[in-house]
Amino acid sequence: MEKNDFYELMREQEKKKREAGAESTADLYRAVRNRFLRFCGNDTFSFKELKPLQVTDFMSSLRNEGLRVNTVNSYISCFRSMYNKICRKARYKPKIHPFEGIRLKREETVKRAVTVKVMEMSVRIRYYDYNQSLCTLTLVQKEWNESFS
Repeated sequence: MEKNDFYELMREQEKKKREAGAESTADLYRAVRNRFLRFCGNDTFSFKELKPLQVTDFMSSLRNEGLRVNTVNSYISCFRSMYNKICRKARYKPKIHPFEGIRLKREETVKRAVTVKVMEMSVRIRYYDYNQSLCTLTLVQKEWNESFS
């Protein structure tokens, strides 16, 4: 492995996250690394070679794959974080930072939280016996469906 191999350095960060118990972050690191590897098509890539145009093209390719804005933002934020950690560890300061000028804006998503009314209905469920419980659940199911229609 070359000391500057970006993929291997990203893999090391993923491993550290797993060892620290941050499984979700490690999974995100792996997903970003795999997508960037597929985007570049190179087996090895020096982190010192990363340019702003590659980052914006990578963002565009993620969007063209059908990923939503917030998913792309999450990937790019993670990618930037990994890049910055690698640069700090190597004591490398790029002349032009590849993520310079990139502003990630969240897209508002539809809220899918359960309403207070539905929560109150679910509290009324009684568990005396199977038949009564089944009837109560059916009633709550009907009210739940009506509250979303």
